[in-house]
Amino acid sequence: MIFCTYMYRINKMVKLLQSSKKDWMIDELGEFWQIKNRNTLYTTIKRYVKRGMLFRVGRGLYSTRLTNISSVSIEDEKVIKARKMIKQKPYLVWYVKDYNQLSVNSILEAILGYGEWDDVLRIIQLWGKKKVRLVYRQITGKDRVNLRPETINYFNLYFNKYA
Repeated sequence: MIFCTYMYRINKMVKLLQSSKKDWMIDELGEFWQIKNRNTLYTTIKRYVKRGMLFRVGRGLYSTRLTNISSVSIEDEKVIKARKMIKQKPYLVWYVKDYNQLSVNSILEAILGYGEWDDVLRIIQLWGKKKVRLVYRQITGKDRVNLRPETINYFNLYFNKYA
């Protein structure tokens, strides 16, 4: 009986590794593995992370890759355009002297935290919803976040529905 249970767990992971998708949200893992109970899903994910078969990237975001997706691949020209957008609105990052040194995470965090809705729409149009969602998940996955709880809640709801 123990052998069958172990094989069942291995089959779940093999299916996950054979999938073309490499980055997963918790809900997506539940749907993929057909686990409806949240506690069972969290326990399963925790066990795979402990064994090194699944890697936590951020809050609610997991990857089957050992490489961390901390540097989401956004073309250099798009990052440069985003920096120019920030340069036009210096109140977004008043604490920085050199805008060319801003990372993708700091650009998005400044726009979400201090920008207007038009700024958010421009960055989504520039980078795409999926990449903005990945960067957002990295930002909110850290222990310390420079976004208000209301902002985090709003964009969690937004990205869950639209991205």
